[in-house]
Amino acid sequence: MSWNYRIIFQDNCYSIHEVYYDDAGKIEGWTERAVGISGETMKELKGDLKYYSRALEEPVLVYNKDKDCLTEMKQEEV
Repeated sequence: MSWNYRIIFQDNCYSIHEVYYDDAGKIEGWTERAVGISGETMKELKGDLKYYSRALEEPVLVYNKDKDCLTEMKQEEV
């Protein structure tokens, strides 16, 4: 299993969440609440910011409440 930060659009708001994947790369789960930037040192904080920045390079995920799943947002919707 692996994970990364991804932007999720839900309730008319964009936020960053941890998204978890199975060994085949399929989304397996995600954090219910958005995650915040933090670190015990400035170095850790800067590192966390780099991971968050990578989320901006990935397609936005949209939460479908009826199906309780995430799908990629079409580029023209961003």
